[in-house]
Amino acid sequence: MSAQQVTATGQMRINLPGVIKMLGESLYSDPSVAIRELIQNANDTCIVRQAKDPHAPQPEIKIDFNAWEHTLIVEDNGAGLTAEEVKEFLTVIGRSHTDEVRRWLEEEGQLPLAERLIGRFGLGLLSAFMIADRIEFDTLSYQEGAEPIWWACAGGQEYQTGPGTKDRPGTRVTIKVDPRHIGLLNEERLTELIRLYADLLSVPIYLGYSRTPVNTMNAPWHRAWEGEAVPEAEYREFARRRFQDVGILDIIPVSIVEDEGRFKVGGVLIIPKQPLAIVREHGDAIVYVRRMFVCKDDRTVLPEWAKFVKGIVESPNLRETTSRESVRRDENLIRVQQALGQHILEWLARKSEDDPRMFREIVTNHNLVIKAWALVSDELFDRIKDIVLFDTDVGYMNLPRYFEQSRLIRRGKEEAQQENDKRYIYYFATPGGVGQHAFLFQARGVRVIDAQFFPEEPFLKKYAERHPDVELRRLDVGGEYIFEELRPKEAKWIELEEAYADRRIEARVVRYEPQSIPAVLIFPEQPSYEQQARQLLDDPDVSPALKGLLKPLMEELEKGRKQKISGAGVLYLNADNDVIQQLAQEYPRREDVEEVDVLTTIYNNALMLSSPRSLTLENARRIFDSNNRTIRALISKINEVRELRQRAPAADPAHMQALEAELHRLQAEVSRLQEENQRLTPAAPVLPAVRTACFARPYRPEFAEIEDAIKRVFRREMGVRLETVVEKPEDLVVWQNIQAKIRNSHFLVADITGANPNVLIEVGYAMGAGKPVVLIQRQDDDTRVPFDVQPFLRLFYTVVQATDGRKVVALLSDELERAKDAIFEKTPGLREAASA
Repeated sequence: MSAQQVTATGQMRINLPGVIKMLGESLYSDPSVAIRELIQNANDTCIVRQAKDPHAPQPEIKIDFNAWEHTLIVEDNGAGLTAEEVKEFLTVIGRSHTDEVRRWLEEEGQLPLAERLIGRFGLGLLSAFMIADRIEFDTLSYQEGAEPIWWACAGGQEYQTGPGTKDRPGTRVTIKVDPRHIGLLNEERLTELIRLYADLLSVPIYLGYSRTPVNTMNAPWHRAWEGEAVPEAEYREFARRRFQDVGILDIIPVSIVEDEGRFKVGGVLIIPKQPLAIVREHGDAIVYVRRMFVCKDDRTVLPEWAKFVKGIVESPNLRETTSRESVRRDENLIRVQQALGQHILEWLARKSEDDPRMFREIVTNHNLVIKAWALVSDELFDRIKDIVLFDTDVGYMNLPRYFEQSRLIRRGKEEAQQENDKRYIYYFATPGGVGQHAFLFQARGVRVIDAQFFPEEPFLKKYAERHPDVELRRLDVGGEYIFEELRPKEAKWIELEEAYADRRIEARVVRYEPQSIPAVLIFPEQPSYEQQARQLLDDPDVSPALKGLLKPLMEELEKGRKQKISGAGVLYLNADNDVIQQLAQEYPRREDVEEVDVLTTIYNNALMLSSPRSLTLENARRIFDSNNRTIRALISKINEVRELRQRAPAADPAHMQALEAELHRLQAEVSRLQEENQRLTPAAPVLPAVRTACFARPYRPEFAEIEDAIKRVFRREMGVRLETVVEKPEDLVVWQNIQAKIRNSHFLVADITGANPNVLIEVGYAMGAGKPVVLIQRQDDDTRVPFDVQPFLRLFYTVVQATDGRKVVALLSDELERAKDAIFEKTPGLREAASA
């Protein structure tokens, strides 16, 4: 306690309206806000002196501490207080001197200075008592004739006052810190708090003996508000420093000035890098009001639909709650939100014209979340409806390209793509996508969209609602659009169906294209996005509005489940296929062993093609052609055997011996044909019992240094063993080994940093083999990756130096933690396999 002469004592007075207002809202939740309030008071008094004193020096705030004596000192060279002002503003809780000065400045037309004043409620002194046993003020007003004043209070209603020791205008506040909060009294913690709460204050803040300000003081938008042209690079660098743990795809500079400067919004928004397959919502902001930090992770300032951006937002027009730890939900917030929404949409429009490649990459990275929120915002929907991508039977494309592709493949077909001036969208919303049945749809001249995941189908429905010339056709492989019923059905077809029924296989003879396909096996399908929808509904970070979109879908899924009839699959036999025609014509007897072999071969071929493996249309045609040749040959050989049996005289041993030799020859021929058919059929991969992924990386020393660290992350987070595709340089030429490794693993992890050609080739092979692909990339890598790999799951990492000199990876664990559910969902057999 300072040795001071006490000349008077008094009672603290309470301004009741101020206290009632304080009690009506939540007050301080964190003791560290005392630092914020002390800095705010010092800032405001400096601004007041600049406004009223023509001889005011350059403003500054000094902060010092003494951990041994438990003291914290905050000193400024601002306006100081007169004896009357001490009595009026220090002893009346809820009375704000700053508010009165702000009104005066606004009346005087000094709006920029008024905006830099922070205090509003006169409650800052209360926050100081959260960490203080005692507070002392030593202050001297800049006004002529003023005397220094000392004032002290220990937290009760009583206070003490007397002559002060200040010889220069300003205020020194000394806090006797409660031992429970002694942790605040260290340089690192105080530096952290100054940068958190006061980084943008225009008054420099010095800590200890340093003459370098701790705070940045100015952001790019502050100069832009004054009419200066600020390069985008400055915004980008500001964002990079503030979001060091976030991969930044692009930035949106914000500098909005309206109503002749009476309404302002500034800041910088970032568009994070994000895998297309993840519905990860952002939409949060760090909020500043009049340069002072208010809160982080705020989800009210940005428009509800803007979940693909995050960033920093400042506006002097926003109003804080009494504790200044959140923003008031009032008309000011609504206007800021609307201004930001319009700014984002205008920026997207300019980006689509000025930098279409980056615009496409933005939409690709946030494909699902942009689609989901476009269902809520008509304005956003209209901006992006023709840009967002859809997975089709021939890769990702937007809807204009889809219509063009559909028109091209329908040339020569009887049915035109734009019959009756209509454009049709054909989509498939059941599990497994269109992969193994793509040739059925292509034969009908149809380009098919895979809409099995949320929000694809609702988005397509909204698109059709807003485009009267567009009509949706939801396809079902077992539906009438693909399969044409035979009416009436001839006896030979009924008997063929019964032949399969004897084998406990449900078969239906129908017509479909292409004629080369003898049979297709369709299994009962369950809704595929149910698990994804349930995860989103249970996720506390997913907004209520998005959950509201999911509830009707869940109700529709439940209704469909009740109507679903279980079964083991239906074999659709093609009445237009010559093999099926020959089978029905020549084999009316179902008891012959040879005929059963033919029936089984047809079923097995259909079963093979129904499995969820990648199969190109060209390979499917080759397999069907081979199968047809094999089955026709088998039928011909069986006919020869029957004829030989019918010709054989029972009493002629020589003829019987010749017959047996012919039978052996025919059996060998059938075996040869079956082996050929097996060779042309892609073998199913042999997946390991332990969770295993191939790891493709550039063969350079810097990647070898971090290989083990990356492998440890995957093993720790997911129990997955990474096996490097290329172990040594000479392996690069053993392409067959690389193919086998990729095929016989659960999925591929590829480090695409630098877009290494060998790595991209391995990614391409995995895509063709139907293997799930997880891309990883250094966060600071600016290399543009090929567009074809952008839709895959992409995780980011950083490389840091450990204390022992080793290079380790950071950020990857967090990225993998968020993405691992999607990896498990998209990788067959991964959950069932044992952890490595």
